Amino acid sequence: MSVDDGEQLLELIKLNSTRNGAAMRAYVIGVLKDEVDVLVIAALQARVTHNTQLAVEAAQAVALMAHYFIYQKGGQQQVGTYLESRLGGSWNTPWQGEVGMTANEAVQAAVTLIKQETSLSQMLRQAINFGGDVDTVAAITLGCASRCTTVQDDLPAFLVNQLENGPYGRDYLQRIDNQLFS
Repeated sequence: MSVDDGEQLLELIKLNSTRNGAAMRAYVIGVLKDEVDVLVIAALQARVTHNTQLAVEAAQAVALMAHYFIYQKGGQQQVGTYLESRLGGSWNTPWQGEVGMTANEAVQAAVTLIKQETSLSQMLRQAINFGGDVDTVAAITLGCASRCTTVQDDLPAFLVNQLENGPYGRDYLQRIDNQLFS
């Protein structure tokens, strides 16, 4: 509200965040066909608001995880190994305990859930059971896992049917999803 244009926003924004905003919005980048493009674009979008190595790598991990499942590059059990082979790090280490606000924690928890559970409802329950930043964990997990052919989509219909449906609500999101995957 206090800026007049994008240039002024970029001057005022604090870019040193290790939190999860860039990772949360990276899923859609996984639609790109070329893995190098996925990495480059995920890093670029992360640096706009979260220009730290940790946040950039977490955004790249989410985009690559989505890419992995969208293009059926492997199974649930291999997703952590896939991320480590592309990014290094310890994405394959099982997460335990409450999830903090840093991006790598949310992504590591998401990888853990995708590897351990066989349905979206189980993943959602376990994300909540972790405690802490459960909305981020659930968003990353369910987004990526929803494209995995071995994960059962058993979420209750009311979770979609009762979404608000204003100008950017349920119908809008469904149209964007259909366009993205057509």
